[in-house]
Amino acid sequence: AFLEAVYFRKPLLVNRYPVYVADLAPLGFRCVEIDGAVTAQAVGAVRQLLEDATLRSAVVEHNFALARDHFSYEAVAPQLEVALTVALQ
Repeated sequence: AFLEAVYFRKPLLVNRYPVYVADLAPLGFRCVEIDGAVTAQAVGAVRQLLEDATLRSAVVEHNFALARDHFSYEAVAPQLEVALTVALQ
């Protein structure tokens, strides 16, 4: 669901789950993050994203560009080709 939300240019509130922490956060996605509990700070950050169209646009476009660079067909096709070549040998 993370990449789908990014693809549809939606701002994200993320409970820091293991795959996000290990694989997605290090890429630089801009998300409001929580660790199991919604805090006043997280609520404030979400409100700001929802109310500030300029900020929201900048955040979702940044996330979309990251996803395009790391997860689009063009980005993963070479890796898939290598994996399939190795698997078929």
